[in-house]
Amino acid sequence: MRTSSGKFLALLLLGLLNLAHAQAQTLINVGSTPLQVSTSISPAIPDEDLKAIGELLHQFTTTLSAQDFNAHLKLYHFPNARFTKGKVSYFRKVKDLPSNDLRVGLSGDFKSSDWASLEIIQAGADKVHVITILRRLRKDGSEINRTSGLYILEKIKNQWGIRGSSVF
Repeated sequence: MRTSSGKFLALLLLGLLNLAHAQAQTLINVGSTPLQVSTSISPAIPDEDLKAIGELLHQFTTTLSAQDFNAHLKLYHFPNARFTKGKVSYFRKVKDLPSNDLRVGLSGDFKSSDWASLEIIQAGADKVHVITILRRLRKDGSEINRTSGLYILEKIKNQWGIRGSSVF
């Protein structure tokens, strides 16, 4: 008896652990993309912060698609760091970002950008790390490219913003 109840308990615990691991929390949609939160994150991110993070990520693609440089800049905290294409860029102030920043790598038939994937993989009280896949789309709806990245978002003076990024 002891052996079978021990096996049953072990199987039950294993099943519960697998179920918990398989369910990355999808908490809100950012546009049409679910924002997932890794099940290993502790403590939990408050709902109001998740909503603010989701809105920030939504505004990122909205302002990028509209090529609205001034609105896009409001999404960042400074100083800001970027790691991309073997280069590290550090911007002390908003005026340090080049004004053509949103147009780099875009073709004439560019229509919009959206998130293909979003997952918060680490979090603290005032900082989260988000693994992303950003898509750029043509006017006909076909995909120009995808870029994978890690975005570091911080909450400063009760405002979430992008503090840094590393994009492939």
